[in-house]
Amino acid sequence: MMDVDLYSVSSGKLEVFIAETIQPDAAYLASSGEAIDQLVHFLQKNVPDHIRPARVVKGGSLGKGTAVKGKSDIDLTLILARYSVVEAMIDDMPSILRQLEQHLGKYEDVKVVGKTGHAVQVELSCHSGHTHAVDILPAVDILPNLSEGNVKARLGPVYHKLGQRNKKTREFYSASLGPLQIELTKHFPTKLKSLIRLIKYWKKSKLTLRYKTA
Repeated sequence: MMDVDLYSVSSGKLEVFIAETIQPDAAYLASSGEAIDQLVHFLQKNVPDHIRPARVVKGGSLGKGTAVKGKSDIDLTLILARYSVVEAMIDDMPSILRQLEQHLGKYEDVKVVGKTGHAVQVELSCHSGHTHAVDILPAVDILPNLSEGNVKARLGPVYHKLGQRNKKTREFYSASLGPLQIELTKHFPTKLKSLIRLIKYWKKSKLTLRYKTA
C-alpha cells in the first residue's frame, strides 16, 4: 500500500485518491474472482456428500465489494443441504470442520492456517501472486427468500427464534444470517462503498499506527 498522508488530501481530490490508492484495480479483482470461483467449485464437487453445500455465499470485503487495495478477505458460507436447523449442525460441527480441513489440504492453491469453533481459516493464492484470507463457514438455510417482498415481516420468526437461544447457540446463527448482510451491502451505492474503503484505509494506515506508537 502506498505511503500517502491521508490528512493532506483535499476534498476535491478525494475520489481520485480513493480510485488510485485504495480501490483494487480490475486486474486484481478479476484474478481474485477467478481463484475464489475455483475454490467454490472445489467445495461443491470434491467434498463428501454429507458436508457438500447446496450453495456457497461469498462474503467478506471481496464478496461485498468493499475490498481495499493490498488487503482483502472473503467469507465463504457453505449452506449445507443436510441440515434444516442450526442446533443439529452445532452437534456435528467439530466433525464437519475436521473433514473440511482435511479435504481443503488437498487443494493446491490453499494453505490451511487455522480453525475456530465456527470456521476453517485458509490462505488462498491467486495466479497474480496475491493471497487472500478466507474463512469457510458451515451454515444452515434459515432465511426466507430475500428476493420476495415484505422481507422484514418474514424475518420476524427468524429473529424471534434467535432471541430464544442462549449466547453460545446464537453465535452459530451468525454464519446462517450472513447472506442477509451481503444482500443489504449489495444495494449500497458506489459512494457508500468508497466511504467504507476509506474508513478501512484510515484505520489500517493511521489508527493502527498510532496505537502501536502510543
